[in-house]
Amino acid sequence: MKLFTSGLLAVACAQRPDILPPPEMPPGMPSLPEQPKPTLEPSPEPEPEAEPNKDTYYKPNSVEDICENGHHQSPIDLSFVHNNFMMHEFTPATALASNMSAGYDKEYNWQFKSDGHTIFLFLEDEESDELMIHEEDAHYKFDHFTFRWGDLEKGGSDHTVNHAHAFGEIQAWHRMHNMTHDEAVKHESGFRVISAFVELCEVDSSPFMKDLSRRLRTKAKNEKEDGKLEQAAFSFNSIFKGVDPHSYYFYHGSHTHPKHGDCSESVEWVIMQDPIRITKDTAKNIMKMSLDEEGNYIRHNNRPTQPWNDRQVHHFSNNPQATKMIMSNRRMFDMTKRSMGKKMSEMEEKIMRFKKINGKGGKKTPKNGGKKSPISPRMKNSN
Repeated sequence: MKLFTSGLLAVACAQRPDILPPPEMPPGMPSLPEQPKPTLEPSPEPEPEAEPNKDTYYKPNSVEDICENGHHQSPIDLSFVHNNFMMHEFTPATALASNMSAGYDKEYNWQFKSDGHTIFLFLEDEESDELMIHEEDAHYKFDHFTFRWGDLEKGGSDHTVNHAHAFGEIQAWHRMHNMTHDEAVKHESGFRVISAFVELCEVDSSPFMKDLSRRLRTKAKNEKEDGKLEQAAFSFNSIFKGVDPHSYYFYHGSHTHPKHGDCSESVEWVIMQDPIRITKDTAKNIMKMSLDEEGNYIRHNNRPTQPWNDRQVHHFSNNPQATKMIMSNRRMFDMTKRSMGKKMSEMEEKIMRFKKINGKGGKKTPKNGGKKSPISPRMKNSN
């Protein structure tokens, strides 16, 4: 059984949503200073603090205080410069598809449900039984898809790379086949999640995402919170079309929202390095495909990144050395972008002050210093 579609999608992707051109300088303002080049050997950065973002829909609870005091919480920043980041060569034994049933290629009419925080896609129980991950010591049954998203500028994926968010993240949740949800949240490896970032691009790598987002946006507009996509059948693998299945991250963590598992540290995360690619039109549909409890479109339903603590993150790829070089280049790019963003913010503040003093918000000074213009002979004759 073949997982996803092998190989990177050969398309020219747009710039990442949080990269903007330098602001236009008004007359009299200095140009943007030249940025220093990042070092080739990046050093580890301090871990992010586990503090909820007040601008998101993530609301931590206090179930045994695990959301606040848990030791292996998710999501995390997937930075390769961390001391506990381990790189491995991809082998048939580590292939995701080797133990996955044939149901992942089968088309289904998916059911959907909004809970005021995100949107779920799921199947009937007998259909979910056809999507199974078989391993020596455990069998995982497909449970549901869930979605995380932000906006076109800041993004809103759960996980980050070099502290940079993708536009969104799609998570395929699997649960131990012989456990209920309540039993699985108490087991160290009760859940297995196959997740992929969602990046903006010039074309949609998955026609499913384009069609799905359009249909769910229409459902949300009509205030329909649950139902079945009767006239649209898609396979699990069609969602991940264009994603390279031979390169991914693996680590042990938790649920990313109390409502979906009480932050229980019972999740094995498999996060694809290659993203699902969507257009801005599809992204705009995603941002309007679910409503919150007050009837507003959901924005930024991701949880802030959590500390690594003593965990290890494993990365598998066909060529770890080449992958590390790619990661290093991306990190330098992200470091430059953050530095540019900070400088641009400072410059924009200067521009606003400049405009306030000399623009519409300030007192205009005539070019001749306020003196009355002399009347020309022609003007005198006309009078």
